Amino acid sequence: MLLLWIQRIRSFLIFNILNIQYIKDSKGYTVTCRVEDESGIEKVLFPTWTPYNGQDDLGENWPNNPAYVGKVEGNKASFRVNIADHNNELGTYITDIYAFDKYGNGVFERLVVDMSAKTPERNAMYRVYNPGSREHFYTASAEEKNYLTSIGWIDEGIGWYAPTKSDKPVYRLYHPVVGDHHYTMDKHEVDYITT
Repeated sequence: MLLLWIQRIRSFLIFNILNIQYIKDSKGYTVTCRVEDESGIEKVLFPTWTPYNGQDDLGENWPNNPAYVGKVEGNKASFRVNIADHNNELGTYITDIYAFDKYGNGVFERLVVDMSAKTPERNAMYRVYNPGSREHFYTASAEEKNYLTSIGWIDEGIGWYAPTKSDKPVYRLYHPVVGDHHYTMDKHEVDYITT
């Protein structure tokens, strides 16, 4: 009994929701996060509502409503919020994130998303890390990111969002001898380095 109690206390002390991110589009947004707990994640809930008309768009008995259960893969959880499920209301959206471990311990974080403005089109810029070379690498290609993680790079999530269209390109250069990438917005620097 004492060992079980110690395990529950230890689990509670290192139970965290980290790296909360979202990708927004005209129909809603997708929330992703990392949940850390040594005892294992039982489930992650994402109850979501708008302040307009109170919480009239929050489903009944949400703690037991399967509509709010997120998808969990390893230590990553995700959930899709569609504005159609919230009376097509625009404005502020509140998503609470509740994670529970196998002992019943819970941890909570809150995400507030502004869905009032038109969402500019953006690309996620993925960040991966090579523990051998200690290099961080950035790419807009999910395929490239997935390939690199399949050969040992560590997926560090989304570094930032870049516009899909811009009159200021970012150039990515690679030095095969050093094995390093260089990023710049300066065309003159690109010309100098590549000649």
